[in-house]
Amino acid sequence: MEIFKFNDGIYEGEAIDGVPNGKGKFTSTVSYVYEGEFLNGNFHGKGKLTSSDGSVLDGMWINDEFIDNETYQRMRVNIENGITQTLSDAEIIEIHNYYTQASIHMSKNNFVEEFEALSKALAIAPNNASTLVKIGRCYRSLGQHDNAIDSYITAIRIDPSLGVAYTNLGVVYLL
Repeated sequence: MEIFKFNDGIYEGEAIDGVPNGKGKFTSTVSYVYEGEFLNGNFHGKGKLTSSDGSVLDGMWINDEFIDNETYQRMRVNIENGITQTLSDAEIIEIHNYYTQASIHMSKNNFVEEFEALSKALAIAPNNASTLVKIGRCYRSLGQHDNAIDSYITAIRIDPSLGVAYTNLGVVYLL
């Protein structure tokens, strides 16, 4: 175990070349404690952040970004030939990275590039309802309403409790 002092806190744990990597604990000088996994100095993997006010974020972190448990659980589920498969954390991280790329493209109205990033996520988990909803929204932005409807209906078949799929399906029907 190594200990490093930074301007904003103290790190205790595994490190590579003086950078937090692996399991560790970071105690901020002002407002929180994070215990969990690190990658290249970022919160990355399973971890728990406890704020000075007592609030807690416990779950998956990807490049310092917290993934709430509901989103994490939805990302983990892939249905293949009627059998529910659970994705690995590495697959979830890869999918999330594609989601991030897609979001950047969407914010710039680059819907073709957004679709390409989401297609890569779908290749990892072909029957992931959350990804299908995102693809449906992309199709809708491209004016491909029939494809959007197919994507939303497929998402609903996979996860009938995914309310956002119904909402988006209704929007496409209105269009």
